[in-house]
Amino acid sequence: KPYPKTASSNRTLPIPRDLCRKFKIYQKEQKKILGDKNKYNLVFTSKNGDPYSPNNFLRSFKNALKKCELPSHLR
Repeated sequence: KPYPKTASSNRTLPIPRDLCRKFKIYQKEQKKILGDKNKYNLVFTSKNGDPYSPNNFLRSFKNALKKCELPSHLR
């Protein structure tokens, strides 16, 4: 399902232009790897092109924080 359950769940996050450009480059690279598997045109997907599950994303995020020696409560 590509959209949240309710309209109030939608969020707009400001992203600096430089980061936006990097996301677009990354997304193009992923398109080459995944082909048509990324059916929702997402920037970050699982290995099979599906959206990350919230639990998997949180676990990966916490591992990245630990690797960067940042506090685990950072969100």
